[in-house]
Amino acid sequence: MVFYNYRVLQVYWVAPLVGGMTGGLIYEYIFNPHRVPRSRKDSMDGGK
Repeated sequence: MVFYNYRVLQVYWVAPLVGGMTGGLIYEYIFNPHRVPRSRKDSMDGGK
């Protein structure tokens, strides 16, 4: 009985976190109109 309640609790914690991260990544890399793609020349180490 205790394990059943723990599994249900995992769904309530893990599902929103995974969904939020997935939604954020989808927005950032697919739907964000202001995102400028980075090139290798723009990297901080000078492309080395």
